[in-house]
Amino acid sequence: MYTNHWWKVSVTIPGYWQQYERVQFEFDPGCEAMIYTTDGIPLQGITGGYGGDRRVEYIIPEAARKKGRHDFVIESSCNGMFGVPWNGDIIAPPDMNRYFSLASADLVVPNQEAWALLWDFHTLRELIDTLPGNTPLQNQALVAANEIMNVFNRGDPSGIRNGRKIAETVFGEGWESKGAGIYDEGPKDAQVWGIGQ
Repeated sequence: MYTNHWWKVSVTIPGYWQQYERVQFEFDPGCEAMIYTTDGIPLQGITGGYGGDRRVEYIIPEAARKKGRHDFVIESSCNGMFGVPWNGDIIAPPDMNRYFSLASADLVVPNQEAWALLWDFHTLRELIDTLPGNTPLQNQALVAANEIMNVFNRGDPSGIRNGRKIAETVFGEGWESKGAGIYDEGPKDAQVWGIGQ
């Protein structure tokens, strides 16, 4: 039905990467996987492929970054979220001819501001899709998402900064730096939306 594979991974983190906010190992086996310590303690799950549930980033711990080396183990099972159903039907028999391939296994330094813009845009889209049609907040989110698309230009960092400023027109100026303190502002009976995966 499916096969199971174990990967022993050793990464060397260049010393000059200490300047970056985050270093991560991106592993996309096109299927499900679990990352473990070398002692067998599970750390996090991986969902490969390009669906909406994709999660292929494993953040390298700060202590390992300082040491310059990190060892861990990955177990991958060649199946999707609900097995390996034939024709995508989750109650159908398994597809015995489905194959999975390793799409990436890279040590990377992500652009944190670009990731933040991605989640800003994702949240705006969730507001647009979830709120009743033609309401003030839905319209404001729609306009902001459209403006972000207009200012974003791949390879131009100013488009990322400008896009985040546009998102603040919906979320509030400086909302991210306020953290949980943002709830101390405004009326006592404020409406709060929680959107996540």
